[in-house]
Amino acid sequence: MTRRTFGGLCVAAAPSPAAGDTSAPFRGANWFNATPTRAWLEAAREKKIGYVRLAPDKWKSAGRDFLVGDCDRFTSPPAADVRTLVQWLDAAHEQKLRIILTMLSLPGSRWRQNNGMKDDVRVWREEAALAAAERFWKDLARELKDHPALFAIDPLNEPHPERAGRAAAINEFHRRMHGAIRDAGFAGPLVLESGDYASAGAFPLLKPVADPQTLYSFHCYDPYEYTTKRLNKGRPYPGRKVLEQAIAPVAAWQKMHGLSAHRIYCGEFGCARSVPGAAQYLTDLVELLEAQRWAWTFYAFREDTWKEMDYEFGTPSLLSILERRMAG
Repeated sequence: MTRRTFGGLCVAAAPSPAAGDTSAPFRGANWFNATPTRAWLEAAREKKIGYVRLAPDKWKSAGRDFLVGDCDRFTSPPAADVRTLVQWLDAAHEQKLRIILTMLSLPGSRWRQNNGMKDDVRVWREEAALAAAERFWKDLARELKDHPALFAIDPLNEPHPERAGRAAAINEFHRRMHGAIRDAGFAGPLVLESGDYASAGAFPLLKPVADPQTLYSFHCYDPYEYTTKRLNKGRPYPGRKVLEQAIAPVAAWQKMHGLSAHRIYCGEFGCARSVPGAAQYLTDLVELLEAQRWAWTFYAFREDTWKEMDYEFGTPSLLSILERRMAG
């Protein structure tokens, strides 16, 4: 085993592809916090979270957009931002956490919340934007490819080519990002999300790539009018059958393409903790994901900007439902 220095920390380079073993479903949490802290990482380890899906876009950047520099004029990932990310990957490695790295923004696709609440759909319409996103991932994956904390790369959180009227563009995007990341030498798992903001209903449009180290991901907040606090208005939990129907397109797609269960990953799921029946919702959904033997990471652990999704609040704590599954 070779050793390499990241951010001043000398660590053992993870062997490949064993470091990205996905032969059994993994479980964990999302970390989209605006301010990263060592206390969060230490608490995650204490709670036996193990796998962390990280989107660092909210962190303070050397440029307009963290890691991208400027989504309008991408040149290369800012060195200062890369150093910041590596420092936090080092800290995650110290806690024995494995990171699934995703981005909310790419060149030609700035995250809506950082874009005046307007969708940025250039990456779905313009070759120049798609090529810039490709260069971004080739550059960043080359920098990070040997880091032992980096378990997987998910090129874009909740892609939505439908907003550009080009739903099928998801497959060209995936093909290009997959190629760029593999060309950069990253041999661990890649995560490709469905369109329509990673909805289960968009799975029929997905085309698998010829790579056994690729996982296919969806997010589940169904039904949205129930799980979202501002929309709920006292709605009761609609029952397990509704959840079974919500994830059915993913199960059907997996069967149609003859893929193993460990190739399917629910990257996000959750429910506002104060809506009626939230505990039963989480219990049922986790049981359904476990029955399918799919990997999952819940949203979210110790969220610092969206307290309705911080499951340590309230009595009983909703986090205990998820902890039991992660520990098992």
